[in-house]
Amino acid sequence: MKLKLLFLPILLFGWLNGFSQATAYPVNDINQCNNEVFNLTVNTLLALGNQNPQNFTITYHESMAEATNNINAITSSQSYIGGQNQEIYLRVTNMLDNSFDITSFTITWQSIGFPSHPNISACDSYELPALANGEYHTGPGGTGTMLVVGDLVTATQTVYIYYQVGECSADDSFTITIGTLFAVAPTPMQACDNDGDGII
Repeated sequence: MKLKLLFLPILLFGWLNGFSQATAYPVNDINQCNNEVFNLTVNTLLALGNQNPQNFTITYHESMAEATNNINAITSSQSYIGGQNQEIYLRVTNMLDNSFDITSFTITWQSIGFPSHPNISACDSYELPALANGEYHTGPGGTGTMLVVGDLVTATQTVYIYYQVGECSADDSFTITIGTLFAVAPTPMQACDNDGDGII
């Protein structure tokens, strides 16, 4: 009788852990900058929650129908080339009873690069012109002192342009070389009027 009573909790524990219905827990959207290649598997552990990974499989799909029917799973889930604001469907399947659950998340990538700016050479000073995007700084990544349009650069220095949209940012730099403007005295010249017409 004691053996039977001890065996019942073991069976109950196994039933709760091995034969529970699959649950796909909420996962995070993935937002990236200047990179359309996604590692979808960062959501695997989140989707499993406290479920035993040995009893479940995770697959990623491009549509709800494919996830429901467990077909056309994404094979390159660690290096998936995605579109803008694309919905990905994640299926959690219990291998012991074939129950499953589905959740979804959005992948988004944003490109905010801008053309490089050429180096500048100027005499005495250079006035910073207006920018289509971004702002001027004396340090990279939006650091240092912020410069504004119309500021005069009077000494040779590197100027950085920093541009941020949401969580994405980009920067560029260019060097302004300032030279000194000075007057050159003219050198006297002599010439001969060989034909005597008064015109040299």
